[in-house]
This record gives sequence, structure tokens and C-alpha cells, in this order.
Amino acid sequence: FDEGNQAYLKSDFRGAIEKWNQALKIYTSVGDKQGEGQIYSNLGLAYDALGEYQKAIDYQSKRLQIALQIGDKKGEGTAYGNLGSTYDALGDYRKAIEYQNKSLQIVLQLSDKQGEGIVYSNLGNAYESLGAYQKAIDYQNKSLQIALQLGNKQSEGAIYGNLGNAYYALGEYQKSIEYENKSLQIALQLGNQQGEGAAYGNLGIAYLSLGDYQKAIEYQNKRLQLALQTSDKQGEGSAYGNLGNAYKSLGDYQKAIDYQNKRLKIALQISDKRGEGQVYGNLGLAYFTLGNYQKAIEYHNKALQIDLQIGDKRGEGQDYGNLGIAYAYLGNSQKALENQNKRLQIALQIGDRQGEGSAYGNLATVYLALGEYQKAIDFQNKRLQIVLQIGDKQGEGQVYGNLGTAYEKLKRYDEALSLQQKAIAIFSDLGTKQDLYYPQWTIARILVAQEKPELAILFYKQAINTIQSTKAQIKDLDPALKKSFGESKSMLYRELADLLLKQGRVLEGQKVLDLLKEQETIEYLRSALRSSATGENAQLNDFETKLWQEYTSSILGNELKFYKQRSGILAQMKQIPTNERDNSPTYQSLKLKFKEIQDKIDLLIPSFDLFLKRAAASLKSPDVKATADQLQKDIDKYKNLLTNRKAALISPLVLPDRLELILLTPNLKPLQRTVKVRKVELDTLVLRLRQNLANPHGNTLQDLQQLYQWLVAPFEPEIQQLLKDKIIDTLAFAPDDNLRLIPMAALHDSKHYLIEKMPVGIIDRLSTLAEKSASKPKLLAMGLSKSQPQYPEFSALPGVSEEIRGIGKLYNGPVLLDERFTKEQLKENLALATGEDQPLILHMATHASFGINKEKTFILLYKDKLTLDDLKSLELRNVSLLTLSACETASTDGRSGIGLASVAEASGGAQSVLGSLWPVNDRSTSLLMQRLYTNLKAGMPKAEALRQAQVALIRGKRGEEGQPDQRGGVVPQPKATSPAPTNLLSDPFYWAPFILLGDWR
Repeated sequence: FDEGNQAYLKSDFRGAIEKWNQALKIYTSVGDKQGEGQIYSNLGLAYDALGEYQKAIDYQSKRLQIALQIGDKKGEGTAYGNLGSTYDALGDYRKAIEYQNKSLQIVLQLSDKQGEGIVYSNLGNAYESLGAYQKAIDYQNKSLQIALQLGNKQSEGAIYGNLGNAYYALGEYQKSIEYENKSLQIALQLGNQQGEGAAYGNLGIAYLSLGDYQKAIEYQNKRLQLALQTSDKQGEGSAYGNLGNAYKSLGDYQKAIDYQNKRLKIALQISDKRGEGQVYGNLGLAYFTLGNYQKAIEYHNKALQIDLQIGDKRGEGQDYGNLGIAYAYLGNSQKALENQNKRLQIALQIGDRQGEGSAYGNLATVYLALGEYQKAIDFQNKRLQIVLQIGDKQGEGQVYGNLGTAYEKLKRYDEALSLQQKAIAIFSDLGTKQDLYYPQWTIARILVAQEKPELAILFYKQAINTIQSTKAQIKDLDPALKKSFGESKSMLYRELADLLLKQGRVLEGQKVLDLLKEQETIEYLRSALRSSATGENAQLNDFETKLWQEYTSSILGNELKFYKQRSGILAQMKQIPTNERDNSPTYQSLKLKFKEIQDKIDLLIPSFDLFLKRAAASLKSPDVKATADQLQKDIDKYKNLLTNRKAALISPLVLPDRLELILLTPNLKPLQRTVKVRKVELDTLVLRLRQNLANPHGNTLQDLQQLYQWLVAPFEPEIQQLLKDKIIDTLAFAPDDNLRLIPMAALHDSKHYLIEKMPVGIIDRLSTLAEKSASKPKLLAMGLSKSQPQYPEFSALPGVSEEIRGIGKLYNGPVLLDERFTKEQLKENLALATGEDQPLILHMATHASFGINKEKTFILLYKDKLTLDDLKSLELRNVSLLTLSACETASTDGRSGIGLASVAEASGGAQSVLGSLWPVNDRSTSLLMQRLYTNLKAGMPKAEALRQAQVALIRGKRGEEGQPDQRGGVVPQPKATSPAPTNLLSDPFYWAPFILLGDWR
């Protein structure tokens, strides 16, 4: 029995159960009913701690039966109390209160003051779960008075912790912190490490809600250290989960997911089903925030299965709510409504006010998507009543933002603007900066509708800057997650770029396209270049900066001041018990002050409206319109970069109703052209063309000519003149959206392929080009020709041996073939090249598996694999060109966002990456590579070297029959069989897939 108690105190609940079951056999064998009942009670507590609530109820019910049988009133009261606590954990709060009241009747009969105090505390916890926070506080205070009378310091400390939780639920975070600190001091005095750890955890949660993320992390780390010292696995898991929530609030989603996975590992280890379910729910929320709605649904379904299994009604309701909102974002309105109605039914059934409010808000979101705007407004107003009643400030901000969006749809713009401004003020007060982008974006859209484009641009820029600060924190996240995050926010960037182009602010539009394409192709191109602009912002001009300062200091500043005053008055009002408020002069005085502050907040609405009108008028002045002067430095910078490369850059922006093109050149102002082609028409052509290109003689010429007419022909006179004047010799593209699937070199003007006329480069944004050009490189060639038994899905590549030996001989460089193609050899040879002025070409000829995440993406080595993390750890600063040559892939993504892109990102030091878009024939690849490296050896720029190699195939060079499975290209789609070539290799299938990502010199 004692050994079980010791195990329980160390949170070793399984060990405790084992010992108590041994004790149970002894008690039952000797007929000790009292001891048997105590064991049942203890077993119930242990299963409750493990989240196995039905078992906990079964054992507490056995304890109750024995107590009734032997007339043990104290045991009967304890059993009712424990049953009540378990039903509270299950989310059945009404049943919890019913059992606690039965326990209360017994402890009052027995004059058991200590038991009475425990029941009051348990009732307080149950009413807190119901959202009746004042009643919860009243019961906790009754419990506190008894603990103080009895001098029970341990109970006193626990009650302070419960009061801290209640005030936290009310949104009174400072008061919560005061009580948690009292609880902490008592725990430290008594040496109660369990109480100390709980206080640290609760303090961390409170500081998180205050927006003090560093303090939140600091306290959760204290909680973690203590749990590790005392082998408290439950506390350790709780700390990991709370750290995950803190990092999610900071926008550091990689750390958030890592910590939740640590918590999951512990929950599985100690069979903590409730904790396991909570982790799945938190992971689902993280993936939802990143825009990966399908993955979010998978995790919320896992959480739901566990909550159904253990009977946790509150958790079940939350799961339905989370599933509903994910389905809403996927456009599945029927499933969204089904799940939200289930969420609402459960909340009403168990009296969960917060859950009820959440369900109303989520139902409003679904009806908004369905175009039933009045219904959406009605449900948001229902939620607003609840969040104001329970003091949920985060929820209040969300309601204002969502109401604002609904009024925007109804074209009631003045109401929409005031509501979005309220949302901004509340999120700013809370410090949840990542929530600001949506109301800023909505204000921008409304200003466009009100024909105030200059002011709309200011709010668009601020919304983008809010996202950019989050994006900077997810640079190490899985490529698939970065991709979903970028896609979920890309429309904001497109709307601003579109608006800037309509206003004739072309270069500013180009800079936004830079940010958009970094966002969308962050895993495709970014780190193939020497510098990275992750976290760059949309720049404000001088006039915009001045206006934004005025807005933040006068409009937002005053609003924040009043909201803080309102919060302070509300905190004082909530301290007065509900039943005393009508007759309390203090409460009535505070009520008047609250109304005065609310009136001042309402008066700021016309102030905000007046600011918008005045700002819009001032931004229309001729001085402000002359943005070209302010951007001249940027223009000069771009011109210098393009002059040094003798290049022009075409940057397309794909919009739903048209294609916008920008041409940047060394000697002209940025040029803009509009092409009247709808996105659906462009996508249809691109996807058809991409499929046909991957097959020889795939009837591609007509589509390639059409794409030329859309992308190049609008600037043809300017490009021809630049070529004639020898100002440029290269054309670069920063492709947008699905255009990345097409090799630009293959565009056709009805006489020639584009590559026949000039070299072609591909970048994501001009600002990432290196300042200096590489020259006289040396080469490290490596590859794998033999099959690997541990990777039977990959066949042998006999053509690799001849290829890399030939390339190595050409450069007189080291060759790492088969047994020598290992991580150790690779690192050693790269280390030898580091620090030398001479740049390095790194050529890899082997299989690669490109899955949807980094764990499934790797390059095959001899008896090993090179992962993305391995690539990141390599010394690649001297690498001028990384050539990837492989024929296997496992990606089913269907777009060029993962795979080759992931490797390009991981190879952060390489200036350029050369790869192919589809599997290619062995013989044509070998011919092209030989000519490419011969040209590079002769000192040609990379793009020109590739151009001449491709043109040699186009112009009728003959090849031989080859083995299609011996060689191939790095491809972002499932493996395909490459047909053998004909005598001519001029079809785009053979030469077009090879693309040069990054600096083309």
C-alpha cells in the first residue's frame, strides 16, 4: 500500500496501480472491507490521472458501494467527491456538481471541516469549467477560509492555485499571476515540488495570455526542469505541451510542433490518453494555422477518437469545433455545419459557455462562406454576448474582426471599418501580433472598394509586414508546411501587387512580387542563391511612414489606452460577489466609470473615420504621387544588377482575370504590360503542356507558341532593341504559380525556341543575386552506379560510371564513385575546397527520393542516404553550381514546390542549382552534360554554357539508342518511364527539362 502511495506521488501511476492491486489481493483475502474500499479509491485516482476516466468511475463506484455496505459515511463522502472530480475531467460538469453536493451534505453532517473545504474547492473547479467564474471564485474563497482556520498550508497553496485558474479564465491575468505566486511561495516553504511545478506551469500560461512570451517560456522551462529532477513524467509532458503553445503564439511553428511531439511521446509512454488527445488537438491547430487543413483534420479526428473512448465530453466538443472550421476552410460547408452543430449541442448539454460561444463563432464562419451574411452576423452577436460575459478578450477581438468581414460583404463599409479597428486594438493590447494581419487586410480591401487606393496600399503593406515577421520564424520548417503557409496567405500579396500596378507604381509592385515569390517558392529556389531575404518587409515611403506613425500614436494609441482602463475597471467589478452588486455603491460607481470609458471608445470610431478620409486625401497630393523619386535608389540597384549580368528580367503575376507582366532592364524604367488571359485558361494550357513535354513528340509546339505570345511577345520590341544595342544577352524569368512547371527556354516564337536566341535564367527574385561572379571553377564529381540491397526500389545506374569519370577527367578533379560516394568522403572533399578562392562545381549522379516532407526526401549514397538536414550541414559556400542528376522520385505533389526545390533550399550556400523537370533519356543527358561541362571549362557563363549544350541537341545532333532507366532527371512528380530516343534529339523532351535555378552567370 505504502509503495503504491510513493509511486503515485512520483507520478508513476502504472507502478502505483501494480502495487495497489497486490495490496488489494491481501485485503480481500483477509476480508478487510475498509482497506479494500481505500484501495478502490486510490485505483480510481490513479486511473483518473492517466485519463482513463471510465475505469476511474468504476473503481470509485466500488469504493462507494463498500462505504454504503459498511456504513462508512466518511468513505461515502470521499467517493462522491472523487466521482465528481472525474466527471469534471470528463466535461460532464452538471454531474460533477451533483456528486460534489452529495459529498458536501455528508461532510457537513460529520462536521468534517477539512472535507468541507475540499468539496468547496472541487465545486469551484466544476463551476469554473461551466464558465460560472464568479461562482467558482466564491466557492474557492469558502475553501480558503477553512484552510486558513485549520492552518492547512498545503490546502491553502492549492486553493490559491485554483483561484489563479479562475481569474485566468476571467481574463484577469495579472490577478491570476498574484494568486499563482502565492501558491508558489507556499509550495516552496513546504518543499512541495508538485505544487511548485503546477504554479510554474500556471504562471507560464498566464504570461502567455499577457503576450509576454519570453516569461511564459521561462516559467514553462522551470516547470520542465523540476519535472525532470523529480521524474514527474506527467509534469514533463505538460511543460512540453505548454512550451509548444507558447512557440505557436510566437509564430515559431517548427518548435511548436517539436514540443507537441515530445509531449505526445511521453503521453504514449505513460498511457496518458487525455494528454495524447490534447496533443493531437494542438498539432491540428498548428497545422491549421499553417494552412494545411487536411493534416489538421487528420489530427483532430485522432483527438476525437480518444475523447470518445475516454468519454471526455468537453474535449469531444472542441474536436467537433476544430473539425468544422477546418472543413469550412476546405470549402466543405455541409461537413462544417454538421460538426459545428455537434459542438454546439455538447456545449449546451454540459453548460460549457466558452464552447457555446466558440460554436456560434464557427457557425458564423460557415454561413459567411455560404454567402448568408445576416445569419453570420446573428451568430457572431451571440458569441459576442458570451465572450463579453466571461471576459474572453481574445474571443472579443475575433468577433469584431469576423463581424467586420460580414459587414464588408454587405457593403456596410463604415461599420466594417470600425469593427476591424476594434479588433486591431484588442489584438495589440493582448500582444498577439500574428492576429493583426487579417483586420489590416480587410481594412485595405474596404478602402479599395471606397476608391481610396493610396491609403489601401498602406494597410496592405502593414498586413504583409505582419506576415513577414511570422514567416521569418518558420524558415526551418518542413518544406510542405512552408508551402501550405505561403499558399494560405498568397492572395494578400497578389492583391497588393495588382493594386500597385493599377496605380502605375511598377517597381513597388515588383518588390511585392519578390516577397510573394519568396513566400510561394521558399522551398523551391530561395537558398539556391547566396543570399536570402527571408523576413524582408514591404517598404513604406516617407508619406506612408508619417501617416502610419500618426495612426499608431493617435488613433490606435488612444484606443489601447482606453481598453487598458476598461480592463482595469472590469477587474474591480468582478471582485464584487454577484449577489452583492445591486446594493453595492462601489459596484455602481465602477459601472458608471465603465460606461464612460466605453463611450470614449465609441467616440474614437468617427475619429478613425476622419483619419481615413484625411489620410486618403493627403496621399492623393502630387508630392506623394511622385514615388519614382523615392524609389530611385532601388531602381539604380536593380539596373546595376542587370547591367552587370547584361540581362533583362520578365516577372509575371497570375491573377484570376488576367496576367500582369513587368520587364526590368539595365537602361529603362520598369515596364508593365497586361495580358487578357484568365487564370483557368492559363492553368489548363500549362498543365496540358507540362504533360506533353514529358513525352517525346508530345505535340507541344502550338502551346509553346501561345505561351510565348503571352509572356515574351508583349515586350518583344524592347527586348529586340536591347539585344541589337548589346545592352543584354540574357533573358531571365521569375515565374509565378504554375508557370514554374514549364521550362521557359522552350517557348517558341513560330520560328525558333527562345533558347536558340539567347541564354535563359530562372530566379525567384532579383534582390537575391550575388554581387560577384564566379570564374575558373574546379569540379567534384560523384555518383552511384550500383544498386543498393537496402533500397530495392532503386535500380542500378550503369551509365553513371562513364559519365562522372568523363566529367572528372575533363576537370582533372576527384571522383567519388560507388563505395567512395559516402557522407564522410563528401564532407572531406568539401572541407578541402573550403576557403579557396576557386569556386566549386558539385555534380551528383544518383537516385533521389522526393517526398512530400523532408523525412521522405533524400539523395541515395552508397549504403546510406543524404537527407535535407545533411545537406544543410555541408560546407557549400564555395559551390558555384550544384548539378543534380537522378531518375527516381517519390513525390506525388504534382507541382514543382517540393523535391528539387527542397534540395535547392537545403543547399543554402550554392549560387545555382541545375536539375531537370522530368525523367530524361540516358543518351541525351550524357551528351548534354558533356557539352555543358566542356563549355563551362572554356569559361562560359553558366546560362550560355547550358544554352549551347541545348542548342546542339535542337539542331539535329544524332544520338544512339539508350537505356531509359540508366539515367534521368530530378523530378517533382511520380516516376515515369522515359521512351528511347529517335535519331534526332531536337524534341523538347530531350533538352528542355534542364533548368538553371539561381545566378545564371
